[in-house]
Amino acid sequence: LCKMLGINMEHLPEICDSTDEVGKLLPKAAEELGLAQGTSVISGGSDVSLCSVGAGCVEVGDVLVYSGTSGWVATTVDKLHLDLNNLIGALVGADPETYNYIAEVETSGKCIEWVKDRIDQMEMTYDQMIDYVRESPAGSNGVIFSPWMHGNRCPFDDANSRGVFFNLDITTKGSDLMKAVIEGVCMHMLWLLEATEKTFKTNPVIRFSGGSAIAPFICQVMADVLGRDVETIENPRQVGAMGAAALMAVSFGMLEDIKEIKKIIKVSATYKPNAENHAVYQKILPVFKELYKNNKKSFAALNG
Repeated sequence: LCKMLGINMEHLPEICDSTDEVGKLLPKAAEELGLAQGTSVISGGSDVSLCSVGAGCVEVGDVLVYSGTSGWVATTVDKLHLDLNNLIGALVGADPETYNYIAEVETSGKCIEWVKDRIDQMEMTYDQMIDYVRESPAGSNGVIFSPWMHGNRCPFDDANSRGVFFNLDITTKGSDLMKAVIEGVCMHMLWLLEATEKTFKTNPVIRFSGGSAIAPFICQVMADVLGRDVETIENPRQVGAMGAAALMAVSFGMLEDIKEIKKIIKVSATYKPNAENHAVYQKILPVFKELYKNNKKSFAALNG
C-alpha cells in the first residue's frame, strides 16, 4: 500500500502489539500532563477496537452497537474480509487473535442531540425529551427519519446524503418527530447488522454502548427495532477508556489475555424486544431503506 501511494515507510513507526510498551513519558510531556516522568507509554488501539474490548465484546460473534456522536456495528470475527457491496471491512483489532468487522454511520447520537436542541426550541434536557416522546407509539405515527446528517458510509457511501423527515401530516406532533429520530438511528443500526450477517454469524444477544445507551428508553427502542435482546453495561460512555485500561492490565501482567476482560465487565441491564413493536419496525424497514435510493439524485443536486 505504501508503494502504491508513494509513502516512505521510514517515516512510519514500527508495527507492534497494542499491549506493547513503546517508550517512557518524556520530561516536558510529563510536566504538561501532570504525570510522573518515565511513566510507561503503551501502544493502545483505535476507538472502535478499544470500545469493543471495553464493552466485553472479545469473543468471535460478539456484536457491539455503539451510538455516540457517530455510531457503528462492530462484530468480533476470526478472519479478514472486505464487503465492497455494503462497504464493511475487517480491521486488525487490539486483540491479536481477532479482527473488528466494522459497519459505520456518520451521525448517530448526534442526530438525537440535534432534534433535542431544535424541535419546538423547548430547551429540554434529555430526560425531559424522553418523557415527551413516550406519548408517541412505535413507528412515530408514520413518521420516518433518516440519520444521514453528515453524509453516510455504510451500507452506502455518499457524502451528499442528508437527514429526511418522511410521511408527515397535519396531525404530526413534535413528539413524533423526536421519536422518529431515535427510531431512525436504531433502524440504521438494524440495516448495518443485517449487512454484517450476510458474511458473519453473530451472537443472539447484542451489547449496546455509547451515550445513547444511558437512556433505558432508547435501549428498549433498540431492542424492539433489532428484535434481539440488548445488554448494557456499567458506564456505557466509558467503554473506550475501559478498553485502554484492559490493554494496560495485560501489559503490566495483571491480566494474561485481553479476552479476560469479559469476566470483569458487568452487565447492568437486559432489554427484551416487544414483538408487537418489532412487527411495526419490520413494516417500516423497507421504506426506510428506499429513502436513500429514491432521493440519491436529489441529494446530489442539492449538495454535490
